Amino acid sequence: MATATLIDTRTCAKLMKAALKEAFPGVQFSVRCDAGTASNWVNVRWHHVDGINWRDVQAVAGRYQGTQFDGSTDSYERLDDAIDENGAVLRYCCQGVDCQAW
Repeated sequence: MATATLIDTRTCAKLMKAALKEAFPGVQFSVRCDAGTASNWVNVRWHHVDGINWRDVQAVAGRYQGTQFDGSTDSYERLDDAIDENGAVLRYCCQGVDCQAW
């Protein structure tokens, strides 16, 4: 198995913002890394636009999430690694994405 390239949370946030701008042209997004103990989480905010809801934004931003919290075990579960267009294995370090319209 190929060694995965680790993608830090700040880079995940940059990738999310670019993907969101492409998916939703003309919509202004704020994509920020959290601070402190939540520093591996990314906050995504956008001006509410009819037709764009939380699920739409989460579907795009969530592609760059590497783990998911499991409340039943009170722990994080690693998600599958991503494969880029060149076949390289990517492991995203972002633990979660919080999406909210404002």
